[in-house]
Amino acid sequence: MHTGWKQLSMILLGCLLLIPHTASHAAETVKQEWREQAQPAEQVVEVFDIKQGKVVERIPYTAAIGEEAGRLLQSVSGLVTRIQIDPKKGTALRIPITPPLKLDKPFYKGMAVEMFVFLERSERPYVLVFNEEQKPILMFFDRDPQALMQLLHLQD
Repeated sequence: MHTGWKQLSMILLGCLLLIPHTASHAAETVKQEWREQAQPAEQVVEVFDIKQGKVVERIPYTAAIGEEAGRLLQSVSGLVTRIQIDPKKGTALRIPITPPLKLDKPFYKGMAVEMFVFLERSERPYVLVFNEEQKPILMFFDRDPQALMQLLHLQD
């Protein structure tokens, strides 16, 4: 498995254990690795195949993708409270949020600047959001991700 994704698992665990320093440190390490792999002159959505353990596609970020990502974020419905989150298969998407989006939910009020969407067939989809202080927040969302997948030309 790619080193960054192992560290992303640490973030997820840190979020659940409410250890902000560990989660923030691991999150920053993962974000740095993503930045080093991304093409510098453009914003991209990165598609990560969890089973293969690598980024399998980079898709140019568009306004339509940003709008659909915003709709998905507005549908967050609660914090993820599972003890173990360690996806073994499925897809993860890293999507920049441009411009940052304000969320005003009972369980989270603040800005979202970047998101990682996790999609597994047998699991409820969830999103890892980074706020303006680079702190991770792990939340479930209710919106069907199919519209986003179609914009990215990805099969379900």
